[in-house]
Amino acid sequence: MEKSLRWFKMRTVKNYVGIILCACVIIFIYKTFDISLFSNILSAFIPLIVGAILAYFLQPLVYKFEMFLDSFQNKKLIKYSHTISSIFVFVVFVLIIVVLMIAIIPALVNYVVNIADNLTLYIKNFEKTLETYLGSNLASEVIIKIDEMVVKYVNSIEAIDPITTLGTLFKAGSTIITAVLGLIFTPYVLIEAKRLVSIFDRLCSLFMSKEKIQLIHDYAVRSHQIFGQFIYGKFLDSLIIGIIAFIGLAILKVKFFPILAAFILITNMIPYFGPFIGGFPAVLVALMTGDLFHALAVLVFVFALQQFDGLFLGPKILGDVVGISPFWVLLSITVFGHFFGFIGMFIGVPMICVIRMLFNDIIDFRNKMKELDT
Repeated sequence: MEKSLRWFKMRTVKNYVGIILCACVIIFIYKTFDISLFSNILSAFIPLIVGAILAYFLQPLVYKFEMFLDSFQNKKLIKYSHTISSIFVFVVFVLIIVVLMIAIIPALVNYVVNIADNLTLYIKNFEKTLETYLGSNLASEVIIKIDEMVVKYVNSIEAIDPITTLGTLFKAGSTIITAVLGLIFTPYVLIEAKRLVSIFDRLCSLFMSKEKIQLIHDYAVRSHQIFGQFIYGKFLDSLIIGIIAFIGLAILKVKFFPILAAFILITNMIPYFGPFIGGFPAVLVALMTGDLFHALAVLVFVFALQQFDGLFLGPKILGDVVGISPFWVLLSITVFGHFFGFIGMFIGVPMICVIRMLFNDIIDFRNKMKELDT
């Protein structure tokens, strides 16, 4: 026993030395070479990364359809079931995107045109509402402040250099091209998924033992379970909330309610803050196109929707997949949102769950080692 413990301690020291050396090498490379070179290398692989992310979300559907094809017990069908399933799921996914774009883009354009045509009327109605409930003097001060903010914003837009504008357009075009290339990569990643895992294992076998590779697989599966349950559960939760928002805003006769409900659906993917972020435009639209009581009714509806989601629907769908206190949820949203924006706010919760899983395993492992020492 003492000999095995001594061997384990020596191995642990070697692992720590290896980690320290790797960290020193990374710091040396970072300080010595131009970091933009690594950024350029990373940007070259972004379409592949986008394709891999899309493939990750579609993989469960591919697996289900593949099982359905295998159930026919046809040898030729079984041989090509994975490829057929990957192509079928990808084609259906693209068709859904196309249908949504055909349905949403014209409606969005109509809403923008409507707002532009009636903007003066909406502003006057907003000013009238302020004067009615705040008094003319206080309303005038608020309106002046808003006008100053609008003028400042317009001046900042007009001051933009044409070259900067052109660069922004090129960047937007590059983003669209990256998204399209990522979409093109998706079916290939789906088809090659098993081979890619095999290549990863062979690459790791050059400097890792089979036990460590298996450990990576185990943690990958556990992390996938956390991410998968959270992402698909939250999507279902947001879809239900979006449908309720669509019905509720329609009953309250809020203008542009379909696009506002869609915005609530998207932002609801962010825990805690999502419904409030999504509901703010609905309240603002109700205030500008209706009156204060109309806006208050929408605000009460948004608050009730958030409470229903947070206290009943969310826990019912997600169950114990999160299992962390509100403090850690808020911290994960804040930290990951700061570094990665909207996507960070969305993946922050499952990320903190994965970190907690690793932390608990490390603590359990060290406790067992202490028991062996004693």
